[in-house]
Amino acid sequence: MSINAITQRLQTKYQQITLKSSVDLVFLAFLSCLIISGLVLAVKSNYGGDNDTYYMIRTFSNLIEGFGYSPSRFTGYPVAEIGIGFIAFYFGSWLNNLLSFMFF
Repeated sequence: MSINAITQRLQTKYQQITLKSSVDLVFLAFLSCLIISGLVLAVKSNYGGDNDTYYMIRTFSNLIEGFGYSPSRFTGYPVAEIGIGFIAFYFGSWLNNLLSFMFF
């Protein structure tokens, strides 16, 4: 094998690695933009039009005020109602939204 052939092969491999690296870089930049946008929206927005969230917060509020447990839905979801209600009552919507974004 001549030096020119080896040099040509190395240049081809380098170009393939560079192309793959630039594609990975674009993908990483796109993914970073999505994550940052999601974090900003989670922290800046409120509960929106989801009435179920307000019912869950009301259930938690009734619990801590001593009115007993009144389910927010027909079957009731005490773990979600207490968890979401606690976070909303003591920290606000930003933490609920942030945790929902991170876990789901």
